[in-house]
Amino acid sequence: MQISRSSWLFLATTVAVWLFLFWPFLTGQACFGYRDSAHLYFPLFEWIQSQWSRGELPLWNPLDDFGQPLVAEGVSSVFYPLKVIFFLTALPYPVRFGFFVSIHALIAASGAYFLARRLQLSRAASALSASGFALSGAVLFQSSNVIFFVGAAWLPWAFATGWVALLSAQPRDLAWCAVFIALQILGGDPQSAYHVLLILGAGAFFMTFRIQKTELATTRFASLARFGLIALIAAGLSAVQWLPSWQWQQRSLRANPEAPRSVWESTGELLAGRGFQADAWFRNPIGDTHHDHIYQFSQPPWSLAELVWPNVSGKEFPVFRRWTAAIPGADRVWTPSLYFGLAVLLLAVSAARLCGRSQIAVGLTWLTIFFGLGSLGWYGLGWIAREFGLAFQVAGLDQLSAPIFGVYWWMVTLLPGYGSFRYPAKLFVVATLGASLLAGFQLNQLNHIRAQTVERIAASVFLVSIGLFAFSFWSGLPTFLARIQADSTFGPFDVAGSQADIRRAILHASIVSGLLCLLLRPYRVNPNGHRMATQGIVALALVDLIIANAWLIVSVPCSTFTTRPETVIVEKFPPNQIRPRLRGIRLREAQPVHWAKTSSAQRLEEVIQYQRATLYPKFHLTHNIDLIGSFHSIQPMDLIWFNEFVAEQYDAALAIDYRIRADLTPFGEPAQDRSIPSDAWLEKIIASPRLVFVADWTPHRFSRDVRLRAAQEHEFIAVVQADLSKLIPIDNDTSSSFNQPAAGRAIDPDDQPTATILAESANQLELHVHCPTAGWLVLKDYWDAGWSAEIRDPIAGTQWTVQPERFCGLFRAVEIPQGGKFDVRMTYLPTSFVWGAASSLATLLFVALVVIARAHPAKASRNSPSPRAGTA
Repeated sequence: MQISRSSWLFLATTVAVWLFLFWPFLTGQACFGYRDSAHLYFPLFEWIQSQWSRGELPLWNPLDDFGQPLVAEGVSSVFYPLKVIFFLTALPYPVRFGFFVSIHALIAASGAYFLARRLQLSRAASALSASGFALSGAVLFQSSNVIFFVGAAWLPWAFATGWVALLSAQPRDLAWCAVFIALQILGGDPQSAYHVLLILGAGAFFMTFRIQKTELATTRFASLARFGLIALIAAGLSAVQWLPSWQWQQRSLRANPEAPRSVWESTGELLAGRGFQADAWFRNPIGDTHHDHIYQFSQPPWSLAELVWPNVSGKEFPVFRRWTAAIPGADRVWTPSLYFGLAVLLLAVSAARLCGRSQIAVGLTWLTIFFGLGSLGWYGLGWIAREFGLAFQVAGLDQLSAPIFGVYWWMVTLLPGYGSFRYPAKLFVVATLGASLLAGFQLNQLNHIRAQTVERIAASVFLVSIGLFAFSFWSGLPTFLARIQADSTFGPFDVAGSQADIRRAILHASIVSGLLCLLLRPYRVNPNGHRMATQGIVALALVDLIIANAWLIVSVPCSTFTTRPETVIVEKFPPNQIRPRLRGIRLREAQPVHWAKTSSAQRLEEVIQYQRATLYPKFHLTHNIDLIGSFHSIQPMDLIWFNEFVAEQYDAALAIDYRIRADLTPFGEPAQDRSIPSDAWLEKIIASPRLVFVADWTPHRFSRDVRLRAAQEHEFIAVVQADLSKLIPIDNDTSSSFNQPAAGRAIDPDDQPTATILAESANQLELHVHCPTAGWLVLKDYWDAGWSAEIRDPIAGTQWTVQPERFCGLFRAVEIPQGGKFDVRMTYLPTSFVWGAASSLATLLFVALVVIARAHPAKASRNSPSPRAGTA
């Protein structure tokens, strides 16, 4: 198949823009310097790759809170195929990480182009759609949060193949759609996959009841059957990831809410005999619960102004200029700018149709509106009513739940399992794709009438922008901005810089709207001679987006990750200590107070240096330190309860070697402001061993329960309290210690329990144990149902396998049935991973056979439907 010159031009331009934006990351000059890409994924992916390099299958992370499952944490994306990039060990790790992240910008652009072409848009219109999507603020800024960048990149590919698969019996498209959905899940963004299935399912439902019998649907339920097959194959391909994650999530607050959040959870309460509790849907979520976290990072309504005037809200970093942060009710910022190009926006607005004969325009319009409103999240009808009540002093309205009756609230309430996700602003990625395709659709059919409509809108934007630009010189504006309080991280508000951002945004929109008006003139003068004007609009949109959004790819010098921070906690550890434990729960709360008082153009570098110094949130992996209180995207309830109840006075009994002196925070102050020596920040603890022997203990009722309910918290705490007493030596009693003789007694090798660690890796631990009597071998590492213990009696030549019980609610306890010397091997291999891996492998083989079989299809008959038929 020959590739047209226009396609080659799009490909060359896309690669050139990609190199222009990401060249520093591809050459090791810069690293991603903001949010999770910097402090979470950079060290996490490096540690995972180190496990692969050692020949280990990275299933367990022993360095997070006494150990935690790794694959089950979706953010780890252990089996995402594109992580093969990290095996290019000849390249420095920062280069591999930069290439891994940035390659998804190319995938997003090519996917949007492919989708537009499948909708029969021209190459120029498809290029416009690709630019508007891949270079939009909602997508490009996700380079600071890798897994959502992955989800956005594969979104248009899944739609392009899924749409054709629903319309006609094309096995390859059906298989590829399932592959792209699976890649979203494997890449760590199951919510994007949920959105794809939701939209395709709605499309299949629409086709079933609106298209009876045509050349595209020989049976009434053909589309629904194809959709079901796509979902089934996608689930099979990604089972190696979602099955362990689903099982792990059942132990977290995401699956154990304090009150029902949805119809499904209320139905579950009814079936459990607790009544149908629907009142919780209408109440404000309880603070600091997952129900509350669901609506964090909601897109405020006033941020829609950024669609016209890029960065008009002001930049948040590295110097604090974001004036909208002072608006009452403002939420944390997920995306600093929603801008996807003024030309794209105006073309999309003029093409929008709520009803009509053009099914593409109508469908894309509703898609954009639905997900655009969904991104508002917290700012639902309840929020509007509450604000109305505050303004006009109407009593009672403040009791309404703010997100009630908003689109995201309906999704949480009605869609199965959707309440397990969070952060509504992520939905704007789908809205951006819909708007970009609408713009391409309009450019594809642009004529003198349509051009006149777009020109009028552009002229209105130009006039409004000129007026706002004049207003930006109002003398009272600096006084208003000067009232904005400082940010705790980025310092005092920069009034002059914020004014400059506002003026640049307005001036930018004025120039772009004016140029767009000029480019639309040929459509009015010569309706048939507008080819150059079309290309000019595409070029304008591309340059517009590069200028407006390039700063959203946040970078810092790579030396930020390699040079020694001013305060390095890890330097206080003895160099020969194996995997020390550090209680670091307070690290995230301690932030240098001088940051709120001063501004710095290098503040992002300072933040990373501080996070590296204090090991937050994943930098402890780099130093092989078990950090108690580390970050988890899915945190189990037993760990939450344990950390809340077991205070620092028990650290020695928990085998914690060090802790941060809470009374000496904050950290990272300039040297001249310090009043304490740096070596005092780390407190050494005389800790008991990781391995103890408990002679008298009975497993508790929930000893092997994978899932604990919220109602079991008090029972859990009682168990922890009882078992803690067995870990704390009383009057030098040796019943719960290894190699700890009582006072005044010599060590009798035949009388004292001993344990020697022979070998240790992430997924396995080999021990040699001598126990004088029957009892329990307790390892102060996290319990999980995936762990098993093989015990071998070398003298008798017998061996048996047992599953560890929960000791102290959290740790692994293995029963030793009699006194003697034994070899114990603990192995982590959860059944959820085994079944998931088997399902993924079997499904992959099936898909490969389908693709190979269709690689050279037989010549289609004259009556065979075209894949693109019916899409115009």
